Amino acid sequence: MSDYTPQDSLAYLHSNPLLDVAIEALGEALEGDTDHMDAMQLAYSVIDNMSSIIRYEAMHHSAQLMRHYSTGVPVNTCKEESYREQDTTGVWHIGTREVVLTLHPTGGDTHPVFENGPGAA
Repeated sequence: MSDYTPQDSLAYLHSNPLLDVAIEALGEALEGDTDHMDAMQLAYSVIDNMSSIIRYEAMHHSAQLMRHYSTGVPVNTCKEESYREQDTTGVWHIGTREVVLTLHPTGGDTHPVFENGPGAA
């Protein structure tokens, strides 16, 4: 199931949270780090602009509306994940929670570049 469309790629990029995670992390770092402020602000701007460009292109082709890729694979799926975390009072909590995964059009929950290594096609 490796033959997917450019619209599938746009839907994947639009739905994938990696850029949002980077933007959030840089935003938090900008609040406390003054030594590398210029470089971090530039990185933040570049990533934020790239995210906006991807979202614009996805909307231009209505890819953000896709629920399934042309391959039949759902764009997003949910799964249960175990967690163990300590609250502010020091009490540990163990349980499961639902997480949303963005699937690749080939059906994997990671991008093929991470499965096959950089430069793999």
